[in-house]
Amino acid sequence: MTRAYQDSKFEVTEVGGHVPSEFFALGDLAEEMNPEALVMRMGKDRWHRCFLDAFLGFWEVLSDQQIAEVLDDYGGAHRVDLLARFDLTGQRVLEATCDRNAAEGTRISIAFERGSVILRELDPSDPHSASGLEFRHQ
Repeated sequence: MTRAYQDSKFEVTEVGGHVPSEFFALGDLAEEMNPEALVMRMGKDRWHRCFLDAFLGFWEVLSDQQIAEVLDDYGGAHRVDLLARFDLTGQRVLEATCDRNAAEGTRISIAFERGSVILRELDPSDPHSASGLEFRHQ
């Protein structure tokens, strides 16, 4: 069964305290980090996907079959290993939240012990804005 969040403010409590075995970004990741989605694997069969659209954050818990379909949909899209890129291997997730304010737009923040990975709208006034990815050290 898929558990999902779709709102401008939420907290994903089920990832807190867990260490992801995989964490990657999908989409257009050329010069700047502009992913369409972030994917995280907790344990053997707990996949999480999050993305932004129309001023909302989306977070889904997916089965192996569902994540296979998602990855198939992305086909040849770029994939960046965020555990390696931000030196997060072995780090546990402290919390995952979504928040929105008029000045900064909608942001999904995944806080680890050494910093936060933030997926945010590049243009908070555009409901179809591309997403940007950043890492903020603790």
